[in-house]
Amino acid sequence: MNRICSFVLRESLIFASPSPSPKSVASVSSPGPSASSAAGNTDPVTIFRRAIDVRNGGDVEEFIRTFADDAIRIDRPCGAGCIGKEAIRKTTEEDIRGHINVVVLAAGNAGGTVIARTEIRNDAAKAQGIDRIISLYAVDVTEGRIVSWRSVPDVSDAQTAQFAGGAAATPRP
Repeated sequence: MNRICSFVLRESLIFASPSPSPKSVASVSSPGPSASSAAGNTDPVTIFRRAIDVRNGGDVEEFIRTFADDAIRIDRPCGAGCIGKEAIRKTTEEDIRGHINVVVLAAGNAGGTVIARTEIRNDAAKAQGIDRIISLYAVDVTEGRIVSWRSVPDVSDAQTAQFAGGAAATPRP
């Protein structure tokens, strides 16, 4: 985990990207409990892993239920940020169409923020002749809901650096 923590510190500009304000987080409401909160589980790592698992399984609705209504997602599909469940839904549908499969290599809870390292396989990487990419996550969970989902490629990994360099030139559907 030290490598992940040092990356987060080194890349603080990316991980300091806009998150919901404390006021908006406190006022989050949603139509029904997610599978994680319904079972009374508010452990951030468990919620993160559950979100990854249901997205890997192609269940958009269950993935979206893990998010707060005004959540923000900042990663390659969302660029500067997808705000709210509908915007996150659209990019999640793209992820699933691209046959995303994420394996959590390491994950820990730092005061409600999940810091994780993952291995991702998808059609976009395969199109560039790359087997997998490594991504680093910082995911904030409040009251059993994801309020902020941020990830960046780990360009210290050779395959990931190759993907990140070619991703800008790869047209998106």
